[in-house]
Amino acid sequence: MNKFLNIEHATHTLTILFGVTSLANVNAFLRDAGHDPLAAGALSLALGAALIVISIALTKIDWQTERPTFYMLAIVGSLLALISGALQSAEYATHLHGLWPYLLGYGVPVVGEIGLSLATALFTKAQSRSELRAVHHKMSSTVTAALDNALADFDTSQIRKRIDRSLNSIAGRAVEGVTGELLAFYGAPPPKAEPVEAELVEAPPVPLEPAESGLTSHNVPTPDDLAAARSAKKSARKGQVWQLIQAGHLSLNQLADQVNVTEKTIDRYISEFRQAGHNITVNGVVKLA
Repeated sequence: MNKFLNIEHATHTLTILFGVTSLANVNAFLRDAGHDPLAAGALSLALGAALIVISIALTKIDWQTERPTFYMLAIVGSLLALISGALQSAEYATHLHGLWPYLLGYGVPVVGEIGLSLATALFTKAQSRSELRAVHHKMSSTVTAALDNALADFDTSQIRKRIDRSLNSIAGRAVEGVTGELLAFYGAPPPKAEPVEAELVEAPPVPLEPAESGLTSHNVPTPDDLAAARSAKKSARKGQVWQLIQAGHLSLNQLADQVNVTEKTIDRYISEFRQAGHNITVNGVVKLA
């Protein structure tokens, strides 16, 4: 039942009624003008039927995709409506005065048939767009509901594992940085004790025989021997520092404690290593870059 109760069928019914009215008015005018009854009936029937057909066609055509055809139908329908309106106005003028004959004469074919058909065509197109939007909205709602259901069943354990790995990596680097700073702070050598002044008491010299003293002229170190010993000791300490720097796990203070030298000496060794072309970084831990 709803198939026959839409806007298009209602428009077609009204168009036919307006067409019959136009047919009767044109037929009455032609007969009053002295035309043969058969000729008057045929002409009024042709004019009214043509208006009805074009009006119905205007409601069926898609005016956005078939613009040339739509414009041609609209132009022909408008010309037929003007002809029909002129004949009907002449008929109404025998009974009415003023603007009423023209309003009624042109109103029925122009507004009642052509105008109503054009309005119906626009409404039908708008209704189609509205239905399309409704379908799009329904489809979007369906997709959104499906996504919600999928997210509800989605296993987030993989994402959690990846987050845990990233956090562990960040935490490990943070611990290394804090540990290096703590080692650099707490690994400093203990403060040296202040020298205590004591009163010295001279004891009488005890003469030693050369045999008891164990010192001879040939085993007393010379200044060159002492310089060579100091150079050898420095080279040994410097080599030990180089090995510890290559290990890369001790701070500056720890290096000084390990080799039993001062931090200033370690700095001097590092400067010498850098002058030799080695890239050494001191950032909590002394190591090769």
